[in-house]
Amino acid sequence: MRDKKFENEEPTIWIEGRAEGDRGLIVVRDNGTGIKKSIWIKFLTLSSQQRKSARHGLGLSICHRIVRGYGGRISAKTEVGGFAN
Repeated sequence: MRDKKFENEEPTIWIEGRAEGDRGLIVVRDNGTGIKKSIWIKFLTLSSQQRKSARHGLGLSICHRIVRGYGGRISAKTEVGGFAN
């Protein structure tokens, strides 16, 4: 979010938690710069060792390891220049 120049809006992060059946869902959304598709694909294909040295947002690789450790998954919806979900 620090790379985006905000006009007519403030930097914002929304966090929502809810139950869906027997699973929990946490949705994190911001109005930052979004995630470029090439970066997201690279993140998903890199080994965890390579991710440690990459810069893909604050703790994305750590979150991925924690969620996978509990049998969950991380997905993203993003609009470059607009938002990340």
